[in-house]
Amino acid sequence: MSNFSQADAEALFSRIRSAAKKLGLAAAVIGHDPEAAPPAGLSYSIMLGPVKPILSSGLDAASGEITLMVHVWSSASKRPLDKVDPDVLWATCALMGALAGSFTLGGTVRDIDIYSITAAPGYVPFEGKEYRVMQITVPIEINDMWVLSA
Repeated sequence: MSNFSQADAEALFSRIRSAAKKLGLAAAVIGHDPEAAPPAGLSYSIMLGPVKPILSSGLDAASGEITLMVHVWSSASKRPLDKVDPDVLWATCALMGALAGSFTLGGTVRDIDIYSITAAPGYVPFEGKEYRVMQITVPIEINDMWVLSA
C-alpha cells in the first residue's frame, strides 16, 4: 500500500515549480514536457523521472526516492550566441541554489539529495528550431512511501 497520495504528488511538482518561478528568471515554468516551442528567453519544464525505494527505510515502511527532471530551455540561436550557454548555466545554478536553500521543500519531503543533483547539457530540435537545454536531475527522498507487511 502506498502512503504517497495524489495530493502529495501534486504538491511535490508545485513546490519545484514555485522554487523556479520565485527566481524570476524564466518566461515560463511548466510542470510537463512542452507541447509547443518554449517562449523567447529562458524557460523551465518539470517532468517525472525514476522512482525507487531507498535503503534508509524502517521495519514497517519503505522510504523512496522520486527524481524530477527539470529542463532549462533557451533558443540556441538567440543573439548574441556567446550568451546562450552562460544564461543556461546561470538559470541552472540559480535553481540548484534555490533547491539547496530549501532542501526539505518546506518540510514536505525528507530532503532533496543535493549532492546527487546532476545537470547535463544538450540540444533539442523543436518546431523547426534548435534549443539549448540543460537537464537537471533532482532526486527527492520521501519518508515512508510504502507500507511493508507480511
